[in-house]
Amino acid sequence: MERDGVDILEVDPKPLYKKGVRKIYYLKFSEPLYIKDISGAWDIARKVNNTIVKLLGISNTRLMFMDNENIGSKFMLYRFRIYLDNRHIASIRLVSREKLLSLVVVTTSIKEQ
Repeated sequence: MERDGVDILEVDPKPLYKKGVRKIYYLKFSEPLYIKDISGAWDIARKVNNTIVKLLGISNTRLMFMDNENIGSKFMLYRFRIYLDNRHIASIRLVSREKLLSLVVVTTSIKEQ
């Protein structure tokens, strides 16, 4: 499916169902995006958040940066969480390779409404 210039692929959550994961989404943006620093990661996470909350049919969420870490010498992982009424409802993971966004994965604990 496509929303706001973002291709969204839903993946079977059964392997993570016992951990409370109800949906897994891979997102791909139509244009290449670069993460030069943490503010760039925030910009992309906000875009992902906007797409996911529309998809889930919710509003008034809060986005929080959790951490980032190097994976080898070329990759960087950024983790964000989405909260609704102080309850963690989704996780966003951004993976960049040499500053180019290469993967966006979102796991949610709620289903689309």
